[in-house]
Amino acid sequence: MNYYNNYDTFGDDIPKKTTNKGCGGCILLVILLLFNIMPLCMIGVGTFFYVQVKKTADVCTYSVEAEIIENKVVNKSTRSGTNGTSRRTTTSYAPVYSFTYIDKEYKVKSSNSSDPAKYKVGDKAEILINPDDPNTIHDPNYNLGSEICLMFICIGSGLILLEIVGLILIRKKIKPMNKNNYQDEIL
Repeated sequence: MNYYNNYDTFGDDIPKKTTNKGCGGCILLVILLLFNIMPLCMIGVGTFFYVQVKKTADVCTYSVEAEIIENKVVNKSTRSGTNGTSRRTTTSYAPVYSFTYIDKEYKVKSSNSSDPAKYKVGDKAEILINPDDPNTIHDPNYNLGSEICLMFICIGSGLILLEIVGLILIRKKIKPMNKNNYQDEIL
């Protein structure tokens, strides 16, 4: 094989390697961005909602005893199978709390919901309210919001970490191949 096949000479007869390194790097960057969009969105959404849940918990400082007066249906969805014959309906329930604060009765629906319902009608729960706005509540025993947010953050971070480890392993495999190919061209 001719030593000068991949080289150009520029008047001074010194061979200079001609390659297009930028194109491969751009393609790899686009692929990485596409694979990272979902994990980055998961981290971003999880962080945003975690901050919102934390802000609500921070402003709710006054403890009251509330009674569950209703389990309100908040999410009802029907899913069909691939052939359209099998149907599955899922429903989640949010407790509605009734409590008294400064001689005024409040009825507030929780922002959390679950299937099955967390509480039964008539159950008592110790909740925290915002003294400036008693319609803003936080139930420390029913804090699904922060758990779901942390799950999104952890899954997104785990996917990115998995991609980084994969890239490192792929790069280690490619480097020895490139050295061997370059040595074969020289011979």
